Amino acid sequence: MSLEKGSDDLNELTDFEAFLENDFNAMEFANELILATNTNYDNELDLTTPSKRLGYDLNEVDKRVVTLAGDNYEILMKEVNKLDDVQMHFQLLNPSLTQVNKSFSKLDKDIVKPYTEAMELHGALKRIHTTSTLLRSATYFIHLIQNLEEASNNEMIGQSPFRDLVKACNHYNSLKKHLNDSPYLKSLKIVRDYDSILQTHKLKFQDVCRLNFKNFKPTTDQGIIANILIAYSIISPEGLCNSVQQFLNDQVSISLNILSKTLTSPRNFENAFKDVTNKGLIISKISTKMSQLSWSVNTNNVSISSSNSNQNNDSNTNNSPGTMLEEVSKILDLQSFLSAFWRDIATGFESKLKETLNRGGPVAKSLRTYGTSIRNSIKHNILSSDFSETMKEDGIEARMMLNSVNALDKDNTRR
Repeated sequence: MSLEKGSDDLNELTDFEAFLENDFNAMEFANELILATNTNYDNELDLTTPSKRLGYDLNEVDKRVVTLAGDNYEILMKEVNKLDDVQMHFQLLNPSLTQVNKSFSKLDKDIVKPYTEAMELHGALKRIHTTSTLLRSATYFIHLIQNLEEASNNEMIGQSPFRDLVKACNHYNSLKKHLNDSPYLKSLKIVRDYDSILQTHKLKFQDVCRLNFKNFKPTTDQGIIANILIAYSIISPEGLCNSVQQFLNDQVSISLNILSKTLTSPRNFENAFKDVTNKGLIISKISTKMSQLSWSVNTNNVSISSSNSNQNNDSNTNNSPGTMLEEVSKILDLQSFLSAFWRDIATGFESKLKETLNRGGPVAKSLRTYGTSIRNSIKHNILSSDFSETMKEDGIEARMMLNSVNALDKDNTRR
């Protein structure tokens, strides 16, 4: 809207509605007015004309306000009355509002601020506690590492009776349990870096146990046998079960080779059979020592690759482990290591004996000639394979071996 003409010298007035714009800038507007009424050729700066123009705008605004107030009198009065009512209600609420504000200020001072401070303190304490727990766990971790490294360094392969090997395996087990119970330790670089070293220790301990188990002999010290069994069950229960099964298979295979050679020279059967009973003796010695040791692992976590194992048997639901012999026997599905040894030898030797006798000739004749001697060798020597001395002359083991040579009877064998 243009300014009203209030002077004969001015035909155009500035638009005063520009004052209502959000980006109105007073200095820019004043500068524009001065430039509009002055030129570069003027000797003196004219500020009177811009001032008059602003006066005209002010008068126009006043007139418009008067006109709007007159035209909208009733509406303005209603709004004024509403404002009075609001002020009156506000005055009525003011004491209550003041009281509320005071109460809130008191709550803020006595509860909110102390609570906020307490929560900040609690957060700080939690962080301190977390840091303290991590440091304690890390300290214990380092302590276990030192024990493991010391026991590992002291463990000397071939030196009786491998007590340090048992200690090292126990420390390894404790270390793994500590890491499982404190997974946040993995946030420390020293813990992550030691993981590969720990795995190397485990493999080394397993190799020591496996190699020494494989080389057990009737003359091996019982202390060595016990400590190897204990260490093996700690570091690798699965490995122990597999080694037991493999040891049985190897001894049976070696024994059958020994006895098979006597089929062409039966006069050597007694000496050969004594060698075989020594194989049985070490098996019996191992099982006897296992019967004296407790089983400290959960059977549910043990899985082996043996073809003779029965993974669906009821023993896998047993939560109360017995002796090492009982638990390993259940896992391998064997009633007796020694009985299984003689059973497999009897089965294998019977087959080879029948095959040789069926071919006939001098070899078969010689075997039948030594039939009584062979039977007597079995009767007199098989009991010496039992380390616990509980085997009987008419026991299952003796009967199985005697039955395996029944083919020596002339009536049962083709000439």
